[in-house]
Amino acid sequence: MQDKPFSSPDNAHQNHQGKILSEAGLGFLLNAPEELLRFMDVSGYNPDSLRKALTSPELELAILSYFANNEPALLAMCANSGIKPSRFMSFVQNQQSNQETETSIS
Repeated sequence: MQDKPFSSPDNAHQNHQGKILSEAGLGFLLNAPEELLRFMDVSGYNPDSLRKALTSPELELAILSYFANNEPALLAMCANSGIKPSRFMSFVQNQQSNQETETSIS
């Protein structure tokens, strides 16, 4: 019997914050066709697979990663959505640290 993952209020907050940030990123991409094409090229999505993945955690991670690794796009998206770039990067770095910790525990 496998234990269910522990879901604390902090985890719920992290999930919610990740969703907000990725939705802001997706909104920006949908309004910037050239940037959307770059995202799809880098992430391997095509229009059909992108539509099918809209609610997936994999797409959320791909969007966060894209902006974390593309400073001009990050700055433009943050300016358009009112998000501080430092808040975005802090979230991504915390997520990466959490994943590294989970990997080392497994």
